[in-house]
Amino acid sequence: MKAVAETSKSEKVIASIRDAIITGELKPGDRLLNERELARKLDVGRPLLREVTRSLSILGILETRQGDGTYVGRISIESFSEYFTFYLAQNGDALSDIIQSRIAIESQAVRLACNFATSSDLSLMERCLADLLDTALDTTAGAEADFRFHCAIVGASHSASLITVYRAISELMRHSHLRRRQRTTIKPELIPDLIECHRDIYKAIILKREDVAETKLREHFDFSSKLEAEQKLTDIVAHQSQHDT
Repeated sequence: MKAVAETSKSEKVIASIRDAIITGELKPGDRLLNERELARKLDVGRPLLREVTRSLSILGILETRQGDGTYVGRISIESFSEYFTFYLAQNGDALSDIIQSRIAIESQAVRLACNFATSSDLSLMERCLADLLDTALDTTAGAEADFRFHCAIVGASHSASLITVYRAISELMRHSHLRRRQRTTIKPELIPDLIECHRDIYKAIILKREDVAETKLREHFDFSSKLEAEQKLTDIVAHQSQHDT
């Protein structure tokens, strides 16, 4: 029971700091009350408070300055991304599930990109398209070029929330791109279709046609899923043939 009570008090401290940051009562760089005052305010013991602030400091939420107190930190997206990646990677279906997250994020991002993409954003997409064409038959380089094109779409949305979440799962997505390429043998005759899928999305963004852009994006995901499904079927047939012989 004591462990449960301690956990409840820890959650109380975390919730208090979190809510203060959400409401703007505390901002990055603000100093928290000293340990004695904060413990009294939250009605928790100082050892427990010290343990919680240490944990939040590891995450970058707080920053403890020796002899000066504890301050609200500014979390870097890199730290958040690493934490999120480790968390999701513990799920055995993480790479499969990440596709659904991508579709959800990119479907909204591509609509926003139709309205907010700058000339610089469009130039980046154009360069990514060129890279896609040059690396289409290269598993590793092709996966990276594909990944960068989709990152460019999300970046062109200029939505801080979408970009932050997308970057948080970027490493898992990079692995997802690579795994799908490794599992799928892209035949040379399919290269034009693969490139055209991406080019159609790009054109729709230039023309600011939100519905078309999202439709083309979803068709691209369907095309990739179809290639992967066909490859799985080919592998099953090949395996069965070997077993029969």
